[in-house]
Amino acid sequence: MNFYPVPPIIQAELYVRVPDDIRCLGKDTEWRGGFARQFQHIFLEGPVVDYLGNLYIVDVPYGRILRIDPAKAITVVARWDGEPNGLAATHDGYLVIADYKQGILSFDPSNQKIKPLITRRHLERFKGPNDLIVDSQGSIYFTDQGQTGMTDPTGKVYRLLAGGKLETIVENGVSPNGLVLSPDEKFLFVAMTRSNQVWRLPLHSDGTTTKAGVFFQSFGNAGPDGLAIDEEGSLFICHPSLGSIFVVDSNGIPKARIVSGTSGINLTNCCFGGAENKTIFITDSLEGNVQKVDWHCRGARPQPRLRGMSSTPEYQPFLKYSDDPAAEETTPPQHPVKRRTTVLSHVLVFIATSLVWGFVVFLIVPSPIPTSSTQVSASTHPTILENHLAGIRHNVTSGRRLINCGNSTEEAKAQGCKYDILLNHWVPGPCFDKESVDEYRDDNSWGAFSDINMTHRLTIDEMSNRDFYWTSIRDHINHCAIMWRRQFYVLFDERRAMDTVVTSPGHTEHCSQYLMDVTEGMFKEPTKTMRGFAELSQTLHTFHVDEASTINTTDQPTAEAGPTVTSIENSTISHGEGLGLRFMASIFTDPDLRRNNIELLQLLARVPSAPEPAIQPCGLPTNEDGEFLFEKYLSWSHVQSPFLRRDEVKSLSGRVFLLVPADQPASNHDLFRAFMILAVGAVFPFKNGTHTQHPEGYYLAALQHMGSDFLTRGLASIQDLLLICRFGIYHRIGTSGSNAYFRLHPVLTSLFEGTSIWDVIRLCGRLCVEQGLHLNENPSSNFMQAQMERRVFWQFYMIDRYSSTLLGKPFSIDDRDIETSFPADANDEDIVTANQSSRDFVAFRLSHVTLVTTEMTVFFTSVRLRQISSRIHTEFSRLARNYFESSQSHFAPGYIYTTLSRLMQELQHWRDDSPVFQQPKCLYESQSWYDLLLAREQLYLVRRAIDLVPKRDRKTPRHICILCLRTALRTIWTYSTLCQQRPLITHTRSYFHMMFTAGLSVLFCVSTATKLEKEDISDASAGLFQCEETLRDMAEQLPSARQYAAVFEALRRDTTRKLNKILDTLQSDNASQNTGPDNVSPIFRPSSSDRPSNTLRAPDYLVLGSRGSSQSNILGANLDATLQEDNFRGSITNNVAFSFPVERVVPGDTAISLSSVRDNYAALEVSDDFSPRSDLFDWAFLNDETLWNMESVLGEYVYGDPDRHIGALDAFDFQ
Repeated sequence: MNFYPVPPIIQAELYVRVPDDIRCLGKDTEWRGGFARQFQHIFLEGPVVDYLGNLYIVDVPYGRILRIDPAKAITVVARWDGEPNGLAATHDGYLVIADYKQGILSFDPSNQKIKPLITRRHLERFKGPNDLIVDSQGSIYFTDQGQTGMTDPTGKVYRLLAGGKLETIVENGVSPNGLVLSPDEKFLFVAMTRSNQVWRLPLHSDGTTTKAGVFFQSFGNAGPDGLAIDEEGSLFICHPSLGSIFVVDSNGIPKARIVSGTSGINLTNCCFGGAENKTIFITDSLEGNVQKVDWHCRGARPQPRLRGMSSTPEYQPFLKYSDDPAAEETTPPQHPVKRRTTVLSHVLVFIATSLVWGFVVFLIVPSPIPTSSTQVSASTHPTILENHLAGIRHNVTSGRRLINCGNSTEEAKAQGCKYDILLNHWVPGPCFDKESVDEYRDDNSWGAFSDINMTHRLTIDEMSNRDFYWTSIRDHINHCAIMWRRQFYVLFDERRAMDTVVTSPGHTEHCSQYLMDVTEGMFKEPTKTMRGFAELSQTLHTFHVDEASTINTTDQPTAEAGPTVTSIENSTISHGEGLGLRFMASIFTDPDLRRNNIELLQLLARVPSAPEPAIQPCGLPTNEDGEFLFEKYLSWSHVQSPFLRRDEVKSLSGRVFLLVPADQPASNHDLFRAFMILAVGAVFPFKNGTHTQHPEGYYLAALQHMGSDFLTRGLASIQDLLLICRFGIYHRIGTSGSNAYFRLHPVLTSLFEGTSIWDVIRLCGRLCVEQGLHLNENPSSNFMQAQMERRVFWQFYMIDRYSSTLLGKPFSIDDRDIETSFPADANDEDIVTANQSSRDFVAFRLSHVTLVTTEMTVFFTSVRLRQISSRIHTEFSRLARNYFESSQSHFAPGYIYTTLSRLMQELQHWRDDSPVFQQPKCLYESQSWYDLLLAREQLYLVRRAIDLVPKRDRKTPRHICILCLRTALRTIWTYSTLCQQRPLITHTRSYFHMMFTAGLSVLFCVSTATKLEKEDISDASAGLFQCEETLRDMAEQLPSARQYAAVFEALRRDTTRKLNKILDTLQSDNASQNTGPDNVSPIFRPSSSDRPSNTLRAPDYLVLGSRGSSQSNILGANLDATLQEDNFRGSITNNVAFSFPVERVVPGDTAISLSSVRDNYAALEVSDDFSPRSDLFDWAFLNDETLWNMESVLGEYVYGDPDRHIGALDAFDFQ
């Protein structure tokens, strides 16, 4: 019963109709909507409008997401095997999907990938999710409708908290459908379709609900569907069977009825959007069109900013201020001419301020030393410098002592800091600019609100104690104006208090970009501002700026040159610069090394090069052994590198070992592949003693069957070369032209004499380009052919990126020249089955969604990591070239730290997204493997940053040095732990290079850091001992690596002596206990039983929480349980800001005595009659780049020409 007058009727108008070429005409679907009208091969629901005006909707029967841009162009952005009903945007720019068939999914608009978010509850699948929303805290509410109704009132409403906990709010729903929160988020409205009702549920602070009631009662064949709400609290109730949207106020009183503007009546869902968020977009599902209505006020929720669709970051570490929200509505729109004038004025202000501010930064920031590297012609908009990074940049480059306000309100108060409402930061007392704050407060234009609707205004005390608050656009503009004025005071009014927000060039850039975006209507309120804790530079002084070397910019590529040509022509192939190697020079040029380590350095000249074993080609093994090695290949190498078809490998095994008649021997190509698979498959069994034939015997036998048509077999030729590369990771692939069987094959001599993996992979790249595998051409109708082309290309990409990065050589193909997509995430048998009913591989790849791991899972994970390492190389090459000229050098530190932070976060996101295998069958499926890859890439990234970061007095800034130290230690401990998990892992030259580099990085950090805490020194010493131990073990399997292990031992001994001198000073009470030739403190001298050979012990900051922990940090995810140790406390917090550990118990090494040194001599095959003092060492080599380029020489040892490194250690010689 309703005694209120009939509300006004508003007729919607057609916005856009999905054209027939977008509809799935003639395609069958299992989904049935149960409607009486004619089905038109489309059914639209779930509208969401982003801040750019793009409208996203789902096509339920065909598992698609459509995007309608402001020009009404329609694009299919995702397709999968699902039945999506609802869409909602998350705060981090993803779209979450309520999929009736698959559960709750996540869609990334930046790469158009669909991933499962939550598909089961207590191992049971949901009934059929229908709709979902996201609240201001990031929690997801969704309805689980299924086929519930009046006779089966078991529909559910769930809440998925941001931390991952799933809560049940309603268990007796009568077909729960659409849902929406009140503007203050105190009430949840849920449409109960089969009971023709809308329920109203109060939400309590403890997450429960009571006194749920019927808010709206209707009638008709079907009840309410989608819901929406405006900023006034009016509820919009879509009712498909009545062809209406009923609008009622917050008390349920009718306000309006919106009716269809076309012949369709299935108005299922609606949402707010448009330029001012005052347009209601309505899906007419069955007709396949969208209608719209202009409304008098805005929607309760701002339009979301989606990933990949925004040029302006959503959240900034600088304050976004607000005044009375109602005042925004009274602001008339600007005339276009005035808007252009405003934009120009902002640009001029930005240019003027940047020039002035750049001048002062130029005075206080040292110019970095440029390095030559790959030029990237494409410019990108720099990421805005985050506040904590601004503080680090200020600290490490200015040479001034900073006062810190801690990381909490309590710490800030204890340090005497004051809360600055202008900055939304706690700032040190001397930095508090009372004049600016008073001016800001007296104007009474500032405002901060606790909720997204800006209904509750906060006091200053409340602001200071909250992690974030909401504010509007107008105050942000006021904030920028006062901040620029404060910068002027710092520069010209002798006000020398400089906080880290004021000193950040990124803030000026942020303000100017923000103002221009606001003027163009690209930024919507409210905005969210995070509280910070600033640092203060107490004094202001300048220091000398290192003179920057000029960069040769001549011989630029022509306009016609493609990205790959540009990259190659502008690459420097020297090993010393730009690759994270140059900083090692300081280790080897230390004159103290020559005084204190004569014995072992003299020893280096006496270490003989290990002779290579005389391996001859062998024949095929027995059928049993052959099948065993083939299966080993499939269960190990194929998991990470599936560039061969699994069924073809099995078929090859049958042809070679089982089905070959005596009078019909296998073909040369079959024998080549068989021997190569045997060679790769025999690597582990040979090293662990379960197979007697050396893998190189199989490899040499394979070369005898290459044939003259080796490079003319199309895709098969690339696959054969990739097999050689895979084997080359474990054994040398170069040949000697003096061997008779190579002289019989000129093609072998020309291809493989002195060949390296890098040479072979470049040949692969040429063949890939010739065959067009890098292009996004229409794939073959043969699904497996199209799949294999992609698998082969991305396998080439993966090896090319790793080998080229390691050697500092140009990539075979630039990322910008790559158009082809990833292979389908499906097993081979699924692809073959799908090919029987379809000929569209692209459609299959986009639509196939698997909720379990496939044989492509590890491969995708590895390729994505190589894409990040490619970006690391590209980004730092760009920084080295673009920002190290004298006119740009003052911007370099900010860009370096911003790039470092962003790429660290990308690596962490990669680790967070890595797959989990409940029962790992090989190394590539273990979580420790992903931890190791993360640590290795982070170490490479930090070393690239160290090469470029400005230094004072040749000292690396402490923050970046500590980051490098801990990343290197993490690499050492992670690999050392993996070595205990045999037969999962075996030593290779690549692993040796990684450990050698990590050890050198630790040596560098403790040798050049401006200041180290006692705990860091202890950790470094323990890590160096462990690294030496592991390198020594590796040298037993890799005889050619013994010289490198001996070099590291020399450097470690010298560094240990220095560390103990420092510790003697710090622990003078223990000085009398120091004994032995290395003068090692007893704190580092446990018994041999304490050596890290059984249970490894790592500092606690190297051991992170469980996977999925809410506390992410740049050093990655967890290590295995073997690294957990209660004796170590403390942790690294997020992103380059460290909390130093305390109370460390340091694992040590055996006592280093003269006898133990001589034992090491014996292990290194040094004769007993060697006298350490028999000769004098020529120390001139310490100034030679041969030694400090040791790591690059080792790079050639791993992926370069196997003969180039021979003689590289001859510099270690006596005169």
